[in-house]
Amino acid sequence: MSLGGHTRTWHSVAEHSVRVCQLLEDKDKAYGILHDAAEYIWGDLCSPLKRELPSYRAAISGLQAKIYSYYSLSVYVPETVRAADLKIKQWEYENYVIKEGDAWSPEYSRLRFLDAFLANFATM
Repeated sequence: MSLGGHTRTWHSVAEHSVRVCQLLEDKDKAYGILHDAAEYIWGDLCSPLKRELPSYRAAISGLQAKIYSYYSLSVYVPETVRAADLKIKQWEYENYVIKEGDAWSPEYSRLRFLDAFLANFATM
């Protein structure tokens, strides 16, 4: 779940990453699809809890750096990715918390994520 578990229905990191990727120019899309990969692997926590757990933040940052390095990306994430991430988080809050809309199904999320991933990394 996203938003610290405050959504009515299941919501995946895959869906969030695809939505971030959709807001970016081609040169930044690889970062968009991978920007939360470490949280997918270890599990996401709500922001207030993350702030209280510096060891979690350090571990996630280290793992995320290894993921970027594996895919030959710089650990310095473009500001456009951070901006898109914040914009999508706000959209998710409005649509999944306030309006109680439905997120993508797990299968649809997986397929959309794989499509976006392959579009950015198929030549590797």
